[in-house]
Amino acid sequence: PGWGPNHLAVDAAGRIWVGTENGVWRTAGPGTPVDAEDDPDSARLGVEVWPNPTGGVVTVSVALAAPSDVAITILDVQGRVVQEVHRGGASDGQRFEIPAGLAPGAYVVRVASASGTATAGLRVVR
Repeated sequence: PGWGPNHLAVDAAGRIWVGTENGVWRTAGPGTPVDAEDDPDSARLGVEVWPNPTGGVVTVSVALAAPSDVAITILDVQGRVVQEVHRGGASDGQRFEIPAGLAPGAYVVRVASASGTATAGLRVVR
């Protein structure tokens, strides 16, 4: 709590300043401007995981702007792939089930597509 930005500013040198409840932060150098997307929804990619934490089956739901090929993988805390959930076509809101069997611990569920990558944390408990 307290880390969400309350204020955002760019100074004359191009550094980005962010004010939170826990302090003021700035980039070491100037920020890099990027072009805005013509259609902000064109790159929409998201992932939801529930129940979380879990001791059994987990459901993964993907949010996509349009049907596309995705790779859904589970990574351990060291970034190693421990399970491939799905590779292939998916549509917005499609759900995938991860069967029970992961060892207790922290994981990352990653969804990658041509438009980018989205991640969600996952905790497995017993």
